[in-house]
Amino acid sequence: DELQTLAAAQFYPYVSSFVDRDQGLTKVDGHLIANARFRTTFALPKKSLTDVWETTFLSLQIRYDAESTVKNHQWLFQGYNDKAGAIGAEDIPTLDYLREQGISSYLALSFTVMLGRNVSPNRTKTVIVDVKPGLLPPGVETNAIQLKRLLQEPVRWKRLEYADKILNTYATQAKVVITSRIQMAMPAVAMGIPVIYVGMADYLEGNGVGDMLYSFDPYKGETWTYNVNKQLPPKAGLHRADRARASFWNVLKRSSPYYTNTAYLYGMVPFRRLGRAVPDEKSLQTLFHFAVTTPTISWREKRAVENVFFFHPNARVIVHSNTLRQGNCELDVFAETGYDLHIRPYDLKNMLQTTDSIMDKKLVDLFISSLSMFATGEHWYSHETDILRYMLLWKDGGVYLDTDMHLIKPLDKRNDLQNIVAYQDPQHDYVSGAVMIFEPGHKVLQGALQWILENYKNHYTEWPVLGSSLMTLLSKDETFKDTFQVLDDASFYPIDWESIEKCFTQDLPELDLSETFAVHLNTKITAHHLESIRGTLCDRLLHAYCIFCDEVHTIKREEPDIFEQDLNQPNDGVAYIGQESGDLLKKPKEQPKKDGPSFISKLVSGIFGGAASRPKKPQSKPVGIPERKYLPPVHMEFVKKKD
Repeated sequence: DELQTLAAAQFYPYVSSFVDRDQGLTKVDGHLIANARFRTTFALPKKSLTDVWETTFLSLQIRYDAESTVKNHQWLFQGYNDKAGAIGAEDIPTLDYLREQGISSYLALSFTVMLGRNVSPNRTKTVIVDVKPGLLPPGVETNAIQLKRLLQEPVRWKRLEYADKILNTYATQAKVVITSRIQMAMPAVAMGIPVIYVGMADYLEGNGVGDMLYSFDPYKGETWTYNVNKQLPPKAGLHRADRARASFWNVLKRSSPYYTNTAYLYGMVPFRRLGRAVPDEKSLQTLFHFAVTTPTISWREKRAVENVFFFHPNARVIVHSNTLRQGNCELDVFAETGYDLHIRPYDLKNMLQTTDSIMDKKLVDLFISSLSMFATGEHWYSHETDILRYMLLWKDGGVYLDTDMHLIKPLDKRNDLQNIVAYQDPQHDYVSGAVMIFEPGHKVLQGALQWILENYKNHYTEWPVLGSSLMTLLSKDETFKDTFQVLDDASFYPIDWESIEKCFTQDLPELDLSETFAVHLNTKITAHHLESIRGTLCDRLLHAYCIFCDEVHTIKREEPDIFEQDLNQPNDGVAYIGQESGDLLKKPKEQPKKDGPSFISKLVSGIFGGAASRPKKPQSKPVGIPERKYLPPVHMEFVKKKD
């Protein structure tokens, strides 16, 4: 309980009161983070949650003894859904139960995964927490630090002091943590420290953390295979821990500037990405480009960027835009949570001038002088991005994706995914540029730029001239034969444009996506689908491979839902959807910094006579705060006076 308290309290400049998870929320006023297990005795208010206080449901755990309480307050939780969004579930059973009650939710995991701290580079100890004697093989406990999970102490601040001691022990001494308690494991995961869980492996899966921890199940007679004297390599599940942390931050940021300003004030942003330590496959693509010419982006476009980071978490994504500004747009949350996303303005004129070495200078100058005329064309907003994608790939190479192209598998160079485009129709009549993967300086890109300089002035009023028309023309030109590949439509366009509406209205179980890397949702045709309908293929596609999984955009059908078997799928693809394979049709299965006064000294001072200074009213956007890559120790003050 105290670790959960510290996880929440780090987002407050000070804490004025606590809510006991066994008593309830009826008399609380102010900013409240709810991240605890519901009990039978847990009382709920008679009014809507968001009418009573600024409540943020981050990570709830509901067991059988509290199910009746939740069931009798469906209206309250659904009201929270309407006003604040989906509710975070700490584990899969809780997620299933909330959804059974018609409560929008997502798999959030434990909020203790946010308890990151600066870690010492000289950690050499094995730290064992709450493992029964005799379960570990001889020698493992030699010279290990033994800690207990529970402290029988009625005074809250002493329990908090002990929880803080555990965190400090991890950060300063633990080379590896061995524990039988998931709540004791997650803070170590948050610090990037390997954890060996001792107990039933099935329990890990039920809590959705099986891929983050090493495991040893002595009850099944497993053999101990770990050498704790050597550094255990990081688990691939750290990428999912990063996604959980990103969702937690996204919820807090959306809830109130109170939390955002506190995090910036204490240097918590940008968050350290744990998955950076996980070695990438050398064959994976590492540079992705998007182009945006609108002043805002939709949640579907944002999700297309999330899909890239889901499968390529350590990649660099550059959003080329003259209408979005880093530090003031919907995409800032990626950089804040440690993902390598940059928004870059572009100057088409300057970019064209760099082609002088390969293009006729007179043609370049004539084209540049005509830009103002071209910009009056009805389709310039699209043609501009067409020209931009050819320029970007010619200069830097990498992967270009339209913002309505959604990955469902990683792009691996070994799968011939280099120097490629794809047909967008089964008849192979048209080649699309919605996805293009090329090495820099490729011959066909130079050919595209040459054609544009020579011919665009005669076609700038025509809609498809620089997209599918130009790519189709180049694919048939003998000059470029054998220099690039045109893949089958199943690779990126498994649903043709005439049928894409079905993705938003049907399940499409007959559709084979085994050879598909991404699905093109064609915003020009489907933009009116502001939400996705439960049980459809697009609903699963848009919610399975997310980074900010708290953003749930699923609505019910007006008619009876015939897809109930597909509802209980965690939004993060955990346990039910082939989480890294992209198999959407699989059906569900049952540097150390010196800190000021210590946390505890401030805590004791605040509760027993110390006056904590009141913060100024939070501003909507913190400015002038230097960036810092690591989470600091918990910093808040606890004060006696209720605010």
